[in-house]
Amino acid sequence: MAYSEGQLHIPDTGTLREDLITFADSLAAYLDTLFGKALVRSMSAAADEPALAESREEFWRSRFDLARIMIDRAVARGELPEDTDPAYVLEVLVAPLHFRALLTRRPIDGHLMRKAP
Repeated sequence: MAYSEGQLHIPDTGTLREDLITFADSLAAYLDTLFGKALVRSMSAAADEPALAESREEFWRSRFDLARIMIDRAVARGELPEDTDPAYVLEVLVAPLHFRALLTRRPIDGHLMRKAP
């Protein structure tokens, strides 16, 4: 967890769109490292033995707690409604990246995140 936190910084660009693009770019680069690939594959392949399930839950909880700052700032700036679910926004953002890294193992195009309006 400490390694991941050190690699995946939470950006503050002034807009939600740029924060999310910057964060996604950072995550894509991380998932392209040997450690990133090993981590995502081991987390998905690990059985739901209680200690491993607890570690996985703690990892994701800590990631969402850190990353939700981007969503909280966007709500404060009026870019998102106050009832926005930060975890859902982040899940929608990271799911395609993890899908490529884990399931299709296709490269993550650096411009993939910039195609949406």
